[in-house]
Amino acid sequence: MGPMKTVMLALITGLGVFALVWWRVRIDAIKVWHGLPATFTPPDSLGKPVPFEHRHERYMKVAEVMVTLASASLVFVPSSRLSFYSHACAFALILLGLCVLYSVGFMALLTYFYERFLYDEQTYKPWKYGLLHGLGFGALFCFALAYIVLAGGVASAVIHASPFVGRPPAPFNLPFPQ
Repeated sequence: MGPMKTVMLALITGLGVFALVWWRVRIDAIKVWHGLPATFTPPDSLGKPVPFEHRHERYMKVAEVMVTLASASLVFVPSSRLSFYSHACAFALILLGLCVLYSVGFMALLTYFYERFLYDEQTYKPWKYGLLHGLGFGALFCFALAYIVLAGGVASAVIHASPFVGRPPAPFNLPFPQ
């Protein structure tokens, strides 16, 4: 498989999951709410609105952790021995890049949509609800799949006895004077 095929497959996978989740959640939200606006503060069993701030903080922390890990991986993976597996590495790097993009978009739009909702409860439409789900779950999917691919690359290296197996890496393989 050529390098562009690998990149295209990764892009189609990452963008496809985002689009599928966004479309599906939007359709379900329209059916459930009959086209009416969604809410960040659904009623509890007593009919009082459940505050969103605690959930907002948790969602932001999860997205921040994914951005941190995916960004670090974007720097680390190309300089690691996994770069010998160029197709798996390219596929994973594209997914990690999409993960960062989706996570940052999720954090920005979640806060923006919630702030708008606080001033006008009619602004949180089903397409926005679906978009946030698409970005959030798209980021999670891309992150998980990227690490599964990287784990497959490591397993393949171990199984197929890469040239490094059986002897330590170069910095530790120094000849000692006798």
